[in-house]
Amino acid sequence: MPIWTNNGPTTIYLFDTNYQVVDTLNFQDKETVKTFVNLDPRISLKYMFDSTFSVKLSYGIYHQYLNLISNSISPFSSFEVWLPAGTNIKPQRSDQVAAGFVKFFNKANLEFTTEAYYKYMQNQIDYEPHASLLLNPLIEGELRFGTARSWGLEFMLRRTQGRFSGWISYTWSRVLSKIEGLNNNKEFSPFYDRPHDLSVFLSYNLSRKVNFSANWIYYTGSAITTPIGFYTYNGSTVPMYGEKNNDRLPDYHRLDIALIWNLNKPERKFQHSLSFGIYNLYNRHNPVSINFNKLESKDGKFVIPANLYGMEDIVTTQEYLLGVMPSITYKFKL
Repeated sequence: MPIWTNNGPTTIYLFDTNYQVVDTLNFQDKETVKTFVNLDPRISLKYMFDSTFSVKLSYGIYHQYLNLISNSISPFSSFEVWLPAGTNIKPQRSDQVAAGFVKFFNKANLEFTTEAYYKYMQNQIDYEPHASLLLNPLIEGELRFGTARSWGLEFMLRRTQGRFSGWISYTWSRVLSKIEGLNNNKEFSPFYDRPHDLSVFLSYNLSRKVNFSANWIYYTGSAITTPIGFYTYNGSTVPMYGEKNNDRLPDYHRLDIALIWNLNKPERKFQHSLSFGIYNLYNRHNPVSINFNKLESKDGKFVIPANLYGMEDIVTTQEYLLGVMPSITYKFKL
């Protein structure tokens, strides 16, 4: 039974139903501001048909008291802040049920796992449209709350022993949020809704001291909001928006490889190794944001890349963080 307590010194702003400040509360050092006491019951059942096959079923209630408030645009935004549960922010709650099975193939030294789950989440948080974020002491008044539901199916096939090992995992999942005052109170896909997630990891011992590994990951691009068109008003270009998170970033994928050379004998107390790695081997440009720009014609005039009549296609530019990146690492352990 977790207990969460906020203590002063702090200043708490109280808001009305229109998110306007109606009162201010000041708390002294170590004075209790807000206390939450919640039950988090969990139950897990497992039945083994034999030594190679088992099924499991679980249910649990989970609460989260420290919340990452994201602007739903990019995971690298400086406007992401951590806010504790308190007077204006209730703890997030999740009810989750899951069922799955595990099967061992002894001759091939393989393990196959699959699991299906459903999760219902309360007190989910997002910013209101056109929120004022920068240096805003009333940031809690820019928040909106609602629910979310998530469900999915996970598969994994792995080999953990032998000269050749690794795993292949795939997850199909969906997340839909419903936040008061956002998207006309209709469900939408949050930034972290990624229906497809595939990971392949392979490891091969070239010798007792040298190991080569490769890791390839792929997942669906995150949900973002993009303009559905543009129009001109008093000489200015104005974007038109439809539903929240109506579009997605391009799918993300990359390949990393590594060669590890253990320099010592296994029985030695002092252990050290040298690693050679290449991050994003084929230099995939995975964008973290998309910009919608005007085009400059040959005569120096600017044209609108999209408008109400669909005469021009939307032209975009993308920003990414890392391309191909080699590395050398030396590790030692006493």
